[in-house]
Amino acid sequence: TPSNRTIVPVRFFSQVLGYDVFWDNGYRMVFLLDEETFAEKVDSRLAILNGYLAKNAKSFDASKNYREDVTLSGTVKVIDSIKGDRSYPYSGKASMLLGKDSMSMRMSADLSGLAELLEGLAGEKLPETYRAALIKPELEAIYGDKLYYKSPLFDALMAKVDGTQTVSGAWYATDAVMSFPDLYRSMYGSGDGRTVGHILYAMMKQGDANGFFESWSGTEQLAAAAVELFGDETFTKSGSGYKWHFGKEELAMLLAEAIPGFIADSGVEELSIDLTLRSDGGVELKYTASTSVNEEAALRIDYTLAGNSSRMTAKGTVQVRNVCDVTFDAAVSVRTTSEKPLTAPPAGATIITLPPVMPIAA
Repeated sequence: TPSNRTIVPVRFFSQVLGYDVFWDNGYRMVFLLDEETFAEKVDSRLAILNGYLAKNAKSFDASKNYREDVTLSGTVKVIDSIKGDRSYPYSGKASMLLGKDSMSMRMSADLSGLAELLEGLAGEKLPETYRAALIKPELEAIYGDKLYYKSPLFDALMAKVDGTQTVSGAWYATDAVMSFPDLYRSMYGSGDGRTVGHILYAMMKQGDANGFFESWSGTEQLAAAAVELFGDETFTKSGSGYKWHFGKEELAMLLAEAIPGFIADSGVEELSIDLTLRSDGGVELKYTASTSVNEEAALRIDYTLAGNSSRMTAKGTVQVRNVCDVTFDAAVSVRTTSEKPLTAPPAGATIITLPPVMPIAA
């Protein structure tokens, strides 16, 4: 240049040296990051948790397709000391096909019991336009190069949007910030080398391409929280596995560090989270928490989760004192399959394009 300066293309030389290059338009700054250096710093105190992730990663074959089936059922019991308690059931199920190029999913539920409850509380019927779609909702979704959705409820809602053409049974399409193949590679491409540090780095890369500082700053905070919560020193050896506990004392210490001068809220009456990581890759979680503002406003949550990479179950209750008790019972099973997920709606389907949205994993 006239001032005897040499200008070099930062992106080209940085990428040759192995750095990722990011730009922040607001700060007018270039960020150069090395994934391995970032991950090594985060993972240096997460050997136990990363060991568990690695053990489970070995059961995942990125070259195969997987099917995941989910079932959920439960009841909402309304407490009524005058007319007597009454229970309202609900249920649902979902199935998902996952491959390296796309994911497709079907969901359905029976919420007729809950609809009866809502109508009783409101003193009137749900709007007829939505009632059938709300009582027994159905959803189909495809995530490939684009995101596609299909649902009778979407049809009913979109019919009320000015300027929107609606067709019963249509697919609604939108561009994703990241295609599913790219997301899949970023999350699973490294196989058993996918540590907490690498996962956080992949999440950071999905942020705003022109506002990288916020993505970087948020990821740094997540990394610090992960180390604080799940660092190796927070686990205790138990047989061939490890146990982890988080309670009121740990919560108070965490909040005191995050918020100088913070005084623990006496409204948290009980908090106990116990996690067991088994040597065979299994996991067990027991969660109990109760809070109260006064005698009339008290909440208690109890649930347990147990399983491994191929099957997981969860059962629990949510209780609001003198108001209602909610129970839930869920199960998830995962297996390899010869079925292939859809990459787009079937030929001849009606497709209505909507504005872009963020990808599911983001």
